[in-house]
Amino acid sequence: YKKNGNEDEFYNSLVGAKKYAQESKDIFAIANSGLHLGDYYAKLKLYKQALEEYFIVLGFVKDKFKQENLQKIETRINNIKQIIGDGEFESISNIYCK
Repeated sequence: YKKNGNEDEFYNSLVGAKKYAQESKDIFAIANSGLHLGDYYAKLKLYKQALEEYFIVLGFVKDKFKQENLQKIETRINNIKQIIGDGEFESISNIYCK
C-alpha cells in the first residue's frame, strides 16, 4: 500500500486477480481476492468500496467457510462501521444485506 507511483498498477493487478478468481470459480481465490481488494480500498479510506467488497465476499462464503473465518470478515466490516458511523453504514449494508 505504499505510495510509490505504482498505485494504478497495483490496483489493476488486484482487479485482475479478482476477475481471474471469479472465472476459475475457486471459492478461496474469490474470497481472497475480494478481501485484498477491500483491504486496499480501506487503506485508501474508500470505505464504501471496501464494504462492498467485504459484503460480497461474506455473502458468497457464509455457508462455505468456518465460523472463525467468517468472523475475520465481520471484524473488517465492524472496523469500518466504527469509522463511518451507523447512518452511512446502514445505507450501504441495506444494499448488500437483504
